[in-house]
Amino acid sequence: MEPLDDREIEIIGECLNALTHPPFLKGRSTDDDWWRSEFNSVMGFSPEEFCDIANRWPNVDFDSTDVRVAVNNSMNNLLGYPHHCEADWPQYISVSPLEVARLLKKWRRLAGEVDGETSSPYFNRLM
Repeated sequence: MEPLDDREIEIIGECLNALTHPPFLKGRSTDDDWWRSEFNSVMGFSPEEFCDIANRWPNVDFDSTDVRVAVNNSMNNLLGYPHHCEADWPQYISVSPLEVARLLKKWRRLAGEVDGETSSPYFNRLM
């Protein structure tokens, strides 16, 4: 399988960046305990931990577990979490959800990840 190309790396960066800004999974205020808890539950990181990875992208260790989880969960949540931000998508991400889904599948294959066995693709891809 071909490694990620420069454009794919850029798109992943857009996905990470989208989740560091409202209205996606980040609350309007970092003092909002509900949003902090929700973000941590669906992303696997505190908002600050996730933002650190997103802000350093692409200067990260692609083989790091934290990076693999952040990239996987960012694309998966953009595609499957009911964030109700479809109208905001083009402001942050320059490709369609279909292209992000293709890239998520490629990322997971490159990382050696195997989907779970529930009836939901969203839950199958959570890390």
